[in-house]
Amino acid sequence: MQQLFNKLPRLMKENFVLCVIFFLILFVRLWKVPELFNFTFSEEMQAFLAWEQVKNFHPIWIGVSAANINYYLGPGFTYLNAMLFKVFSYHLWMFDTHKFA
Repeated sequence: MQQLFNKLPRLMKENFVLCVIFFLILFVRLWKVPELFNFTFSEEMQAFLAWEQVKNFHPIWIGVSAANINYYLGPGFTYLNAMLFKVFSYHLWMFDTHKFA
């Protein structure tokens, strides 16, 4: 591992243009990420439906649509979220978005 760290400055000098392009692509890809992750009414409703599946299972035949793009997600998305709630042992603090705001 130490050898890799010793070679890193030389590799970056030799591939300077490639490193600049990589970091430019990374910046352009990630600079608006915080604006894309929001927790609005539709996400809250989806979490509520999934939590109801964990507490009191009943079949859901109609799914929900994504918040602002009107893309139909179907009932499978609710069941996937319910499975994640169940797997993480009801620790809903994991999904608290206020920690990251």
